[in-house]
Amino acid sequence: MNVLQTIDTLYRGGSETLLLDYCRSAYKHGMNVTTVATGGGDLEQQYHSLPRYHFIPRTSVFDIRLVRSLRSILINDNIDIVHTHQPVSALHALAATIGLEKPVVHSIHGLVTDWKNKLALRLAVQFTSRNIAVSESMIRMLQLYSVLPDIPNRSIVYNGIDITKFSNTTGTLRNELSIPESAVLLGMVGNIYRMKDHATICTAVGILSQDIPNVYCVFAGRIDEQDIYDECIAIAKHYGIEDRIIFLGPRNDISTILCSLDTFVFSTVADTFGIALIEAMIHRVPCLVSDIPAMCEITKDGKLARLFRAGDPQSLAEQLRQSFTQPKNEDSMKRIHDYAIEEFSIDAYCMRLKNLYTEVLNKT
Repeated sequence: MNVLQTIDTLYRGGSETLLLDYCRSAYKHGMNVTTVATGGGDLEQQYHSLPRYHFIPRTSVFDIRLVRSLRSILINDNIDIVHTHQPVSALHALAATIGLEKPVVHSIHGLVTDWKNKLALRLAVQFTSRNIAVSESMIRMLQLYSVLPDIPNRSIVYNGIDITKFSNTTGTLRNELSIPESAVLLGMVGNIYRMKDHATICTAVGILSQDIPNVYCVFAGRIDEQDIYDECIAIAKHYGIEDRIIFLGPRNDISTILCSLDTFVFSTVADTFGIALIEAMIHRVPCLVSDIPAMCEITKDGKLARLFRAGDPQSLAEQLRQSFTQPKNEDSMKRIHDYAIEEFSIDAYCMRLKNLYTEVLNKT
């Protein structure tokens, strides 16, 4: 099966990383992948190492030259199906396939807020052969926020993670930060902006510090919204825990960080999937997550992680306090680890996509 994957940017985001991992693994599942990027970003060098990779800069909102180039690739590489990952990529792919009877499927990776992409998405999904959402919760959010009141020809394909990135890793963060072995170390991976709600974690740690003084918390991720970071610093100062709330900034050694944690906390208040949560589950780290629909879906309504009320630091503090009193259950963590690999590994993702492609092609 010959597949053309197209994407508009190569920043270090969820969809870009997912596609890169897929391209590196698809051959094992009988898929020959040609990849086209129309914009640059942090992952550009890694994409360049892929076989059958093309960088074709998009020079306008709708670039006829890009459409022609895509059409040539479709013909020359004998492409069977096209998979797009951003609304503007979908529109160009749909134009390129006119008259060629090549189906186009599109993955919706998150909420679209600006009117240009929202308009492009609403138009594209009417003509694609299949629209892929990352969770049932995402479909409800798209409808709730009137991004896509109706999503025709839709399927759910959970994101996948390349677990080979996690081999031979040990947790050395305590040594790096001079955190005592006797201390309790919490942490979250995620860029700092309002939706991730870092402030709730900071407040919960402040509440806990009043009777459990050896609690530390680390945050890995870049600062996207300065006012949220400033709010967290103000909370830490209020509780006198500036030395125990640590912002690591962007990190490439996420596996090392996760292996160092006693508990992973994911406080997001509006999300469609949780890559960082899945990574923590694979690392056998006990997890506490907000009780929003997407997190309930991934954790099987709290069977795989403790839930706390989203945005409620008292609820989080109480769940953390309860978790501290219970020793880590290695058998339970292994079951969670095995489930996460079975459901959310990159190989599971590739197989689900191949089955979806086959189904779409059989209907063409």
